Order: sequence, then C-alpha cells, then structure tokens
Amino acid sequence: MSASSQFTKEASLPEEKKKLGLPDDFPPELLGRVLVGLSYQDLLSSLAVSHKWKTIIEHDPALQVEMFKKASEEYVEPGDGSPGNDHDMVPGSEKIRMHPALSEISFVFKCDPVDDAFLFNYLSKIPLSASVIANDLATIPAVHTLTIQIKETTMEQVLSFNVEVENDSGVTLTDIFSKLKDVAATQIETLEGPMPMACALESECLYSAYNGFGEIKRTGTTLSVLLLYKT
Repeated sequence: MSASSQFTKEASLPEEKKKLGLPDDFPPELLGRVLVGLSYQDLLSSLAVSHKWKTIIEHDPALQVEMFKKASEEYVEPGDGSPGNDHDMVPGSEKIRMHPALSEISFVFKCDPVDDAFLFNYLSKIPLSASVIANDLATIPAVHTLTIQIKETTMEQVLSFNVEVENDSGVTLTDIFSKLKDVAATQIETLEGPMPMACALESECLYSAYNGFGEIKRTGTTLSVLLLYKT
C-alpha cells in the first residue's frame, strides 16, 4: 500500500494483526487507552478491525485529537513516541505536530488552470476534497492563523510573499490547499510585468510542486512555515 493511499480510505489491518485483537468484552474505556498509544497510520488501520473499534476511535476525545479530527488547545505528544517534526522547527518555536498527510499531498503551481490538491491511491488521483481526511485539522494543537512564506530566488530577482490562512476553529488541510489554489492565480509584480503567481514560478523553473513545509514556528495559535517545493 502506498503511503498516501492510507488517507483515501480506511485501510484493513493484516490478518496476523487482527488475530492479536483483544477479547470482545474488553472494556471500551480501557481499549481507548490502549489505542491512544498507536501511531496515526495504525489508528487509521484500526478503524477496519471491527465496528466496536471504529466506534471507539470515532467517539473517544483523546483518539479524535490523535486523528486530527478534534481541535486541541495544547500540544499532545504522539502516542507511539515518534519524534514528529521536531527537526523542521526553528529555534524558539513552541512544539507542534503537523498532519502526516502534509508530506503526501500533491499540489502543483502552474499556469492556468491550477489543479486541485490530490492524493495518490495506487494509480488513481483522489482529490483531497473527496478523501476521508479533507476536513482534518492540519496541526496539534490547532492553530487559528497560518502564514505560509513562498520564496523563489533567481539571478534577476527574489519572488517572496506570504499567504495567510485563517480559521477560528482550527486550520484544516482543505483550508490550506484551497487558499494556495486561490493564491496561485493572484497577480504579482515581476520584472516581466504583472502575472499570476503560479506563472511567475513556472517561468523560472518549468513548474513548482508543493513538497511540504519547513522552518516551522508556532507561537500560541499562530503558525508560520516556509513552503518547500520541487521542480
């Protein structure tokens, strides 16, 4: 299974893992405490184990935070003890967890038309808007304002501007990529005159594909990042 296919549907656990399941009469509140120690990917897979497990994951507040479905006002360490994205944070940043899908979503800045963000499900392209994670929060804790810096340096000029994404309930994955799509068509000034931002980037490097975020810095409910891209 490809990494991003895990985000487009509820994956099934391998049979050998199902055989290790707990008794049917295992108390739900205790099962929730066991499941909270799983990684995000394992929690996605656990949705397919049984109706009971799925119900617990979808209703337990702590698990809903781990699944990026429920906003948290404070940082929560990953249940599986993974390091998260510490290596991408700048000194002085408050801790934050970025949604795992942010490293798997595909989005390309190109001249009109700009495609929607999507995920690969094997050989198929699934629009982010049609996936089970479309409305997931982008971070733990939830942030209300996200500033994305887009920067491209050439021999002739420096293209640099900020994109503001806001949501008082917490910035979601859809918020981010809907805003980037809108901004891609925004007119900016270049040495060749005004043109859509996506066209300016495309003229410099054929095309620019979103490749995650770096230089992550959180201050309370405000987050700033540098958009990384590949050509």
